[in-house]
Amino acid sequence: MRERRLLLLWRRPPPPLEAMPSVSGS
Repeated sequence: MRERRLLLLWRRPPPPLEAMPSVSGS
């Protein structure tokens, strides 16, 4: 069942770079 959850997460589009703290900090 976990594999299906991972597939759904991978299928979802990546979050905006702005949301990433790493990019914001740089």
